[in-house]
Amino acid sequence: MNKAQYEWAKIWLKILELAAIGGTDYRSALDTLITDATELAKTANPFERRVMWLNILRNDAIAAGSVDSSLAGGVSGLNIPTNCCLQPFSDREAIDLLLTCKLGVHKAYVQ
Repeated sequence: MNKAQYEWAKIWLKILELAAIGGTDYRSALDTLITDATELAKTANPFERRVMWLNILRNDAIAAGSVDSSLAGGVSGLNIPTNCCLQPFSDREAIDLLLTCKLGVHKAYVQ
């Protein structure tokens, strides 16, 4: 599988999960998905997209019951815990894979 197929496979699996939990069903409406994504892309530059990703992950942590002080200051609250201890380890993909696996199935409600 090449890089593009890998990225599309990840998207397809998210499409399936979203449909399964009662969200928008893009399985037979990929043109609608592209339209929706294009509209979203108009609203954010690359920096703002990264902030969006962090806010989604932050909200997931809060929804799961996390009360860590780093969550209180919005995305900027993440600067302190991520600026020291984790920096020396370069294989962040391995950490992301491990944590995603350990987090398991998401809660079945539309976000």
